[in-house]
Amino acid sequence: MNKKAFTLIELLLVVAIIGILAGVILVSTGSAREKAKLSKVLSTMKSIESLADACMAKGGDLVIPAYSGSGGSTICNTGTETLPSIADVSFTYCGGACGGWASSAGKWNAFSAYSDSYPGGRKIIVCGSDVNLSGWYVANYFDFTGRSGCETFGF
Repeated sequence: MNKKAFTLIELLLVVAIIGILAGVILVSTGSAREKAKLSKVLSTMKSIESLADACMAKGGDLVIPAYSGSGGSTICNTGTETLPSIADVSFTYCGGACGGWASSAGKWNAFSAYSDSYPGGRKIIVCGSDVNLSGWYVANYFDFTGRSGCETFGF
């Protein structure tokens, strides 16, 4: 009698193929999550950059967060806006004693955030306005002379 059925080898082959495809999907969703986190922190830093520029326009000074600080402290000594938490993306603000946050009332500003939690080494975001920070974190392109913006290092 000829019964139509799958052999054990055919079934094992199908299970193996499904396992390989599931592994590929899990790896790609992991890197998508990582990219989403990096995008979120960059967006947050760019919005803080706008608030810092507004602070400078009012003649204020940036408030330096604690070393390896998180959110909660005010951004400007003349305002009430607070730093959003970026801990959920494994970044921290590089504040006092870190050399990554400074301003001169109404003249220039600079601030940064970093993370060592991602593959490939330290990830850094530096934002500034009308200041040359070449040499910060061994990167020579943090030059915001005559402009305002954010740059990344290690991305």
